[in-house]
Amino acid sequence: MPRAIAHAKTEILAAARKVMAERGYAKLAMREVAAACGLATGTLYNYYKAKDAIVFELMLADWAAFLAALDVRIAAARAEGGGRPADPKPLLRFAFEELRVYFGTYKDVWTQMAATPYEGRSDVVRAYEPGPFVRDVAARLGGALPPPGPGSLDRATALDVIVHLFSTYASLPGYGFEFLEPAVERLLA
Repeated sequence: MPRAIAHAKTEILAAARKVMAERGYAKLAMREVAAACGLATGTLYNYYKAKDAIVFELMLADWAAFLAALDVRIAAARAEGGGRPADPKPLLRFAFEELRVYFGTYKDVWTQMAATPYEGRSDVVRAYEPGPFVRDVAARLGGALPPPGPGSLDRATALDVIVHLFSTYASLPGYGFEFLEPAVERLLA
């Protein structure tokens, strides 16, 4: 008989994170996750209908951690600059580098999910829309950046472009913040 655990979801997610780090997303199996946290496989399915639902929850947790870290950096930059950072580049570099870590962690997940037919995805993954995530980062950064200069793009549009650039280039090897810095400077001019 499977044991009852007080914090099942927390233990399931921790086990899934460990197994995925060791074996990768493609080899992540529900029965292995269940065994790692002392559950019967059927019990695991009471919590998550598929491995993509588990991994999606891990992704959301890591995204929330990224946003929390970004909020801390924004608050510190505001405190130093009397309301707005004197130089927004360190804050933007931090956002880019954190996105690089996030995308690197889940690159094989997105590749595998993209190859999975829509019908084969769990309901939670089918409902995923990236737009709100991008807009959330842009809005957070927008509140910390200086107002646009005359004749430049409005701040919301510029930040939307910057975050899309970050999202694209952070997932590609060989492109650091330095590559994007001239474009960022022009967008914020």
